[in-house]
Amino acid sequence: MSVIVSLSACKKDDPKPDACESGSFKATVNSELATGSSFNNTLVKGNSAGANGKRMDIRATDNEGRQLIITFTDLSTGTNGDGVSTDAYIPFDDVTTGPENTFLFTIIEGGVS
Repeated sequence: MSVIVSLSACKKDDPKPDACESGSFKATVNSELATGSSFNNTLVKGNSAGANGKRMDIRATDNEGRQLIITFTDLSTGTNGDGVSTDAYIPFDDVTTGPENTFLFTIIEGGVS
């Protein structure tokens, strides 16, 4: 499986606050375009295996009912702040020491609630 994801974002101090209201989520999965039509994003702060950190899930549901989820786990900034670090992230499968910032892409097929 191959996946290419395109996200749009803005900062809290963006001079055009309305631009932050209409983001987009597009992913190409096995050469098929999936575009998010509804969103449910979360930020969780806590302690996992003795490390303080944050996990941000960017979750979109496409018109076919598939949930497309990108998970960023930020262990470099502890539980400070309202977002995740912009430091480098590695795929979850490449973790070697445990405290790396990781990302994971998940697809849940339609019909699952």
